[in-house]
This record gives sequence, C-alpha cells and structure tokens, in this order.
Amino acid sequence: HDSPHDCEFRTLDTMCAFFKVRKTGPPVLLHCAAAVTHPNLKKKILERAREEIANPNRATFVYFAAWGSGLSMLSAIGDRSTTMDFTEFLRMLGDIELLYTHISVTEAARIFRRVCAVGSAEDGQFTFEHYREAMRLIAAVLKLPPPNESH
Repeated sequence: HDSPHDCEFRTLDTMCAFFKVRKTGPPVLLHCAAAVTHPNLKKKILERAREEIANPNRATFVYFAAWGSGLSMLSAIGDRSTTMDFTEFLRMLGDIELLYTHISVTEAARIFRRVCAVGSAEDGQFTFEHYREAMRLIAAVLKLPPPNESH
C-alpha cells in the first residue's frame, strides 16, 4: 500500500444517507456522510462509568429515576418516580459520559427496549433489576466485564 493516507481510520461511528424514492426503479442516493475514527483516538471510558457498569449503584438509579421531581415533571410523579424511563436512562448515560462517545442513542434504545420487552423505548420503565440487566448489556457492547452479581 503506497498511499500517504492512514488506513487505520476504519471505525465507522455514524453514517447518514439521503435517498430519493422514485415510483419506479430503485432509490437514488442524493447525499451520504460518514464519521470515522482512528482506534487510537477513541476517548477512554471514564472510571466512574466503568464502576457504574461493574457495580450498578442503587443510589444512581434512584437519583435518575426521580430526575425532574423538583420541576414537577410527569416522569417524576407517583410510581414513575421510582422507575427509570428512557429519557432518564439517556440522562444517566450522558452524565457518566457514555452517551455519544461510546453508546449511541440508537444502541441505548435497543438495550432499553430489550430489557423492558417493549416495542418502543418511550413505552418502557426500568426497575432497578432492569437497570442491572441494562448495565450487563452495555458491558457486552463495550467489551467490559459484566456487572458483579452481588447486590
């Protein structure tokens, strides 16, 4: 390979493609953009995130499950204040700096739907046991050891 360009840029982070759908014939690609990263430049997973994945903390779960209670948000009223919805799950992933850098919103939604056994992430609610299962799935995606089994 005689190219001066670095061939290590092979980790595809995101891709967005726009097609024109025609009544007859195949779709036509109008625009495509891709973001790739070099494996050595990937941001390291914070120790705080590693610890939350290895030992899902009930206090972290309770904090994010009740997020918005001071603002009288619907997700923090009544029984919903003791369960974590998808928005609260995303907020937690963002807070420990996993969202966007290591876990996409799409991947988070897939994990949330799988754990809650719902068709749409917006329909689900996590209990703490669901949260532990989500951390196990996140560990697998990130190729980290699974959470400890002790409560």
